[in-house]
Amino acid sequence: MKKLLLISLILFGIFTSLFVYAEVTTITCENHLNYRECSNGFGENKSLEIFDKFFNGTDYLQYNTNFMSINEKGYNYKTISAPYTFYAKSNSNFGDGVKYCVTDKGQEYCLTYQAQDMGYRNKVGGQDYLSSIQNANAVLNLNHITYEGVFTNVDLEYKTDKNLIKENFILNSLPRVPQSYLGENITLDFGGYLKFGNLDVYANGQIQTGNSFVTDDEIHFQNKGESIFYLPKPVAIDGAGNSVDLEYEVKIQGQQIWFYTRTPYNWLSDPSRVFPVEIDPSLEITSGTTNLGGNLTYDHVIVHSGATLGINATGYLNITATDYIYVYGTVSGDGVGTSTTGNGGTGGNSQVGIGHGSGEGGGK
Repeated sequence: MKKLLLISLILFGIFTSLFVYAEVTTITCENHLNYRECSNGFGENKSLEIFDKFFNGTDYLQYNTNFMSINEKGYNYKTISAPYTFYAKSNSNFGDGVKYCVTDKGQEYCLTYQAQDMGYRNKVGGQDYLSSIQNANAVLNLNHITYEGVFTNVDLEYKTDKNLIKENFILNSLPRVPQSYLGENITLDFGGYLKFGNLDVYANGQIQTGNSFVTDDEIHFQNKGESIFYLPKPVAIDGAGNSVDLEYEVKIQGQQIWFYTRTPYNWLSDPSRVFPVEIDPSLEITSGTTNLGGNLTYDHVIVHSGATLGINATGYLNITATDYIYVYGTVSGDGVGTSTTGNGGTGGNSQVGIGHGSGEGGGK
């Protein structure tokens, strides 16, 4: 009887030990757009892995933002593999020219944009009309689509990147002089409409519920306070790299906006201006792009070659690896520095440092 009891206690002890060991070593991971955080059930043995891939809800996939030919949803081209799908038509004047879709928490959201017109305007509503959108066939080059001559001496270009669509109106020369009745404070405006579905329009620090607004800042398209897409601050850049900040003028009509990107004529007509001038109202996704920021500590850090380190609103990122760090190849980002023995990241306002024991990024 005593032997049976002893054997039972031993077996119970082995079973309990195995159970505790299994519980301690259970690893849970949280997948983000381009990085994964893991730890055991007690928040210990923390690891960070940063990829040059994107998470599609099931797995991490390679980026391929080049275009392929399709016949889908009324569009002729779309991106091959990215955390978004960008659709484009073979002609600039077919209506609903481009569409930009992402999936967030199982729900698809899309923005649809169509360029419409170009003209001079002043601050009190006066207008000197130049041109409506012209028929221009798409010219494809990997991840570029260009519509040449959409307006007089103007090309419209789209370039797809990992989390960004760059839309540029390329002004190849200065248009004719505006009519004198416009007076002063004249801008060259590119107008178009953008359909945004059931999303809220957030700008100037608040959800826009009125009919119109003007801003030189970002415009966000939100679902219940979470940004899904946003238009960055508009800017114009000439052939010599000189730039000027622009304005958006927006009119809301139901689930679409009519908006103008406004470039100061006195800047365009300056004798020092070098053409072509790129007028850049890009479009970015924010859904799923939770960036890292601040001072973070992990036991293990792995950074894959080509990975991009995103920084949140803190403006800096310091990652300390207390056990080990592996950095494979080149890592890109603003002010990125990496080191397996000490500090990383110097210079710039947004900095990333990854170090074994004392990763420092600065930019605080």
